[in-house]
Amino acid sequence: MSSIHQINASFSAVQDRILLRIASREDEEFRLWITRRVTRQLIEMMSAIGRGTAGAGPEPVAAASAAAGAGSEGTAPVRTDPGRFAQRYEERARQLPMGEEPVLVQSGQIEPEGNLLRVRLVMVDQRTLTMALGQDEARALVSLLLQTAARGDWGFLSERPVEPGPVPRPAYH
Repeated sequence: MSSIHQINASFSAVQDRILLRIASREDEEFRLWITRRVTRQLIEMMSAIGRGTAGAGPEPVAAASAAAGAGSEGTAPVRTDPGRFAQRYEERARQLPMGEEPVLVQSGQIEPEGNLLRVRLVMVDQRTLTMALGQDEARALVSLLLQTAARGDWGFLSERPVEPGPVPRPAYH
């Protein structure tokens, strides 16, 4: 994929999905449906990578989860403070490489690559969209997904990943 210019997310109650619109600097727009399962998968993978690298690479979820309580216009301009979406998504005609109708994402893969996270989204028709996100962009994406999921009452803010610890023994009464 080309360089990302803006990302917009909105919740569709009818579809019970997130419509993710990604605008590139090359005047393209990618329209994707993200399900609750895929949204959770992406957030959990970014969280695991953040915990696993312990400061060596992107750690998007902790800061993004804290910022997700802030208000949002549903747009994440690139190179912004995570969770602060002051710039509105530019509604204008763009090329649509994947078509006018949104494509359903069936899975996602995230891998650290130096100081970047390589996010690969796989569509139901097996097409892929790959994005390379820096730490700020990854935080902004997680924050945007969390805020949009909250509009759908998906419960992600109350289900933040918890660091593994000792398993408590059951108490019998």
